[in-house]
Amino acid sequence: MNHLSRWIYHLNLRPCIALAADVIDVTFDDADWEIIRLGLQGSSDIEDRWFKHVLNGSDGYLEINCSLDDGDNSAGIVHVRFSDIEDRIIFSKIMTILDICAEYTLAPSPA
Repeated sequence: MNHLSRWIYHLNLRPCIALAADVIDVTFDDADWEIIRLGLQGSSDIEDRWFKHVLNGSDGYLEINCSLDDGDNSAGIVHVRFSDIEDRIIFSKIMTILDICAEYTLAPSPA
């Protein structure tokens, strides 16, 4: 039990990372999202080109690796891998987040 990997809907990537960051208690802000969004360009699961980003907090970190399905976004799928998760409870919570993001389309709350 060290890493979690799953495909999710591309539209769910930002909320997925935000929720996982909340579980780990690390900061995820607009600057992090922009880095990840831009880093996905040129990624490809087929060619094993993944973008890596680390979110840091006062008591820990969250390592995220992302890759576009087939190297493009036409399928609306992104592959996500969270690494270095040792705690069983945190592991279970993040696995649940990934499962939800693969099964449902999340929408932002109305303003």
